[in-house]
Amino acid sequence: DHRDLHSFPTRRSSDLFSFQHCAEARYQCADQWEADIFQLRRIQSFAWDYLRDYNLTELEFINAADLFNQAPLAAYDFMQWLQHAKSKGLEGSKAIHYARVMSFTNRWGNLDAPGLGNSWAIVPADQQRRMDRIAEVLETYTPPTGAITWSRG
Repeated sequence: DHRDLHSFPTRRSSDLFSFQHCAEARYQCADQWEADIFQLRRIQSFAWDYLRDYNLTELEFINAADLFNQAPLAAYDFMQWLQHAKSKGLEGSKAIHYARVMSFTNRWGNLDAPGLGNSWAIVPADQQRRMDRIAEVLETYTPPTGAITWSRG
């Protein structure tokens, strides 16, 4: 299996993450592979409909897409928080981490991340774990010959 299992912070078991998206009646997935296809299409639509209007680095783009995969509603606040982080002088991974974490807050600044226990200890650690995994993949990944690679502008 190409996906690794991990424990969810607020669950007592490991699970295939994308399969949870088939709980929505409109998807009706037969198995985890079909679930992956549906979720990848959702991420692609988010990227095309929302992210294409921003001048993002590769790392910012991938983290926004990953956040959408994790928590679609939070992902729509990511760009606002990323811009806020940059206005505070944060750059690169620090700005991305700040934006990812703050994307889980409501308009009063309280965490709204029940899947992560609404915990200020869990949310930043979980977002860092995800960012570390992304960085690890980007460091070791070599696109196949003929693959579309990242370029902006």
